[in-house]
Amino acid sequence: MALAQRVSQSSARGVTADFSDAEPLRFREAVRRVASLAAPLSVALLVAAVAQFAVVGLLGHLGADAVHVRSLYVPISFCILAVQEGLSISSQVVFARLRGAERSERAPAAFRRLVTTGLAATVVLALVVATAAPLVGSALGAEGARAAAFTSFAQLMGIATVFTVPGTVAVGALRGWGRPGLSIVMALVLAVTQVLGVWIVGDLAGLGITAVPIFVATAGLAALAVAPSLAKVARLPLTKRWLSVDATLQRGEQRTPASEWDDEAAAIASLATRTLLAVGVPVALSYMLLTAANLATMWVLAPFDGYAQTAFGIGSTVQGVIIVPAIAVGSAAGVLMHQHSAAGADRALPSLFRAAVAIVVGSYAVLSALMVLTPNLLAGLLVADSRIQAALAEFLAIVGPSYFGLGIVLFLLTVLEQLRFGALAVTLNLAYYAASIGLGALMAHSTGDASTLFRVLAISNLTGLGLLLPLTSILVRRRSRRRGFAGDPRRAEP
Repeated sequence: MALAQRVSQSSARGVTADFSDAEPLRFREAVRRVASLAAPLSVALLVAAVAQFAVVGLLGHLGADAVHVRSLYVPISFCILAVQEGLSISSQVVFARLRGAERSERAPAAFRRLVTTGLAATVVLALVVATAAPLVGSALGAEGARAAAFTSFAQLMGIATVFTVPGTVAVGALRGWGRPGLSIVMALVLAVTQVLGVWIVGDLAGLGITAVPIFVATAGLAALAVAPSLAKVARLPLTKRWLSVDATLQRGEQRTPASEWDDEAAAIASLATRTLLAVGVPVALSYMLLTAANLATMWVLAPFDGYAQTAFGIGSTVQGVIIVPAIAVGSAAGVLMHQHSAAGADRALPSLFRAAVAIVVGSYAVLSALMVLTPNLLAGLLVADSRIQAALAEFLAIVGPSYFGLGIVLFLLTVLEQLRFGALAVTLNLAYYAASIGLGALMAHSTGDASTLFRVLAISNLTGLGLLLPLTSILVRRRSRRRGFAGDPRRAEP
């Protein structure tokens, strides 16, 4: 695990700082702490995104049926992603608070509770997918052999998701513990396993699209296999056995006797459960809303020529890459805020928030400028068909500059979700989608021009920023006055 150790050493700089600062952080120090977490998070997220692009590209060589089945699976994939992200972010929050409160002895119980809850949720999800897959295929127009292939693929993917749970929790734990660089190693393991598996077994060996769920499950098992080594590099005890053999825990803590471990398990169960409800469920609902919004937009664009739908679909893929810095910086800010709060250093929260805002504003100023300058170039790189290329270039020219607002808004929503304002984040998301898509649909159909919808979406992206930035600033300042979230500065429980 030499690679893991080098990544850990580089990502640990500025992360293992003293959380118990008596005074608010200096702005420059806060920027350094946020950036040192956000940078490896961005790399890990980009690796995962590139892997998905590669898998989709490989499916393109397996024939039109494989591509069609994969496209039909998109709505279900968002539902599965919602559960995975809810579990990952919950794990991140729980372990960030344990790290800040110096409660390493509670890590094994937290890991066990999160994994068992995640397994239960994904088993239920797999059963729902198995039941709903034929209905979804029928609703989306799949018939005959394609309908059967889609149903089989969706059911296998539901089962494969169960195998990803321990790795998902481990990744969230590493990030919350302040070791996001190690999640790059995990992301590489997942990416290499999936891409090589689909290429060798699906393409070269001729198994076809069935290779995808097989190697999703295999990648989950591979992640579980490397998790112990990564956790030891991070000095993160994920099981009772690891805890008992580690003589020196994070920050020089004393070992907890085995007889006391069961008492700690009861205490941590409450923290894990409350975090899953307060953080994980809203995160999952936000992803569900995103799925519904994409489907609604495609439905609005259906009466227009097919190029508008195609442009929106490809543009959404571009957007999935564009939002990576927002998610990474928001997650980094959330981790640091929880670590400092659990250590009793709540006064650092506004400084961390301002630093994160500065980073995300700078990032999206550059990205939106690139979108202004390169819509035609980017469209030409992504598609060869001249008509689709023109439609995509128009979409990017209209919506691309508004990614400045969208990126900052997504960052703010990520912070709100991780600070337990998830219900507010879901409400704001719902209002945004209802207003932008509803108004855009009315205007697009009245003008007979699909680009009108794109303009409304662009304006909405920028308008949301004006409301959400001051609101989040107020909530962060208010949260900073709640010492330790619960009065006791050394407690992990929020």
